[in-house]
Amino acid sequence: MASRRRTQIHCVVGPLGAGKSSLIKALASCPRDEDDWAALINEVGDISVADAAAGMKKSFAVRDLLAGCLCCTATGQVALKITLAQILRKKPSHLFLEASGQAKPAELAQILRQQVGSSAKLGPIIGVLSPRLHEQLWGKSEAYNAQVENAEVLVLGRMDEVTKNEADRFEAWCRELVPPKRLILRASHGVVPDASQVLYPPLPVLPDEGTAPQVPVPGDAAPVPPMPSPIDSMPPVPVPTQRGSAFQEQHP
Repeated sequence: MASRRRTQIHCVVGPLGAGKSSLIKALASCPRDEDDWAALINEVGDISVADAAAGMKKSFAVRDLLAGCLCCTATGQVALKITLAQILRKKPSHLFLEASGQAKPAELAQILRQQVGSSAKLGPIIGVLSPRLHEQLWGKSEAYNAQVENAEVLVLGRMDEVTKNEADRFEAWCRELVPPKRLILRASHGVVPDASQVLYPPLPVLPDEGTAPQVPVPGDAAPVPPMPSPIDSMPPVPVPTQRGSAFQEQHP
């Protein structure tokens, strides 16, 4: 008897404007021919995932779910339960859930586990960040902090909007997070090279031989990352009273 296929759910979290829809659009172009994929959008972004998938030969169903944050509001959770049941009945191989900018990954993962049971499995949480938004939100938004800390995979979006030195320092800061991320990719001009890697990211490299890696289980609370150490004379992470950008180049 053929085994029943379980849908793998990928939660894509991050602030509005970081590039979540761009990532899903990139992923929409790379499924295998035999796969049928689906996306559930809980955010109103600049890019329409439905428009991007409309002309595809492969099966990629897109549903908008704008009934409120899926983990913060009761109406959002009820709408999520109903819509998930409808999507999972068709047994897509992958389901991408684009969460709102206020979503907290741990709470969202817990709700998903309760609602899908054994019909699906939760893949690594994907966080989409951008250096400009990071300097505005880090340390000031509880939801954003949780997204950075709990994501197992990071896609650094809108890197074309900063200088190469700023982009390098931002990526270096992300690579200092503890526990380490399983994968970090850059995106520029809406292009995510090797986007398909986010589906099956590698385990993080051991910091020392014989030391077990701290791999966060999707939805489990991750330790708060330390403040970044100076990298190439990188200024400290900004506080609310500080003006200027933590990643912006200083010019005389």
